[in-house]
Amino acid sequence: MEYSKFKVEEFVTDEYFVKWIKRPDAEVNAFWNSWLSRNLQQVTRVQKAREIVLHLDFKINRPPEGRLLELWEKIVRPEEHHRGIFSGGLNYDIRKMDISNSYRFRNWKLPIRKKLIHLF
Repeated sequence: MEYSKFKVEEFVTDEYFVKWIKRPDAEVNAFWNSWLSRNLQQVTRVQKAREIVLHLDFKINRPPEGRLLELWEKIVRPEEHHRGIFSGGLNYDIRKMDISNSYRFRNWKLPIRKKLIHLF
């Protein structure tokens, strides 16, 4: 990695940097201490990024094993899982949407477009 050109935001989102701040070990400490001694112009950015990382609680949310396929199926076949969006009812089928609801759905951006036209 070319850490010498990193901004504060890039340090904060870099997994290796976060490991150094949150869960340091001998190897990570050696790397970052050596790198900082060669890149003194980055000390201020590293200090700011360190403060941010210490105040944030990073948690990677991954679905449990086997759940990923189930979630993917819900994305691929949404009509089976998302009934009731337009009517509020649990058994409402989007394919049976009445004319007034389909008109509202198709033209829901119309009032926003009119307001934007008047702005320009």
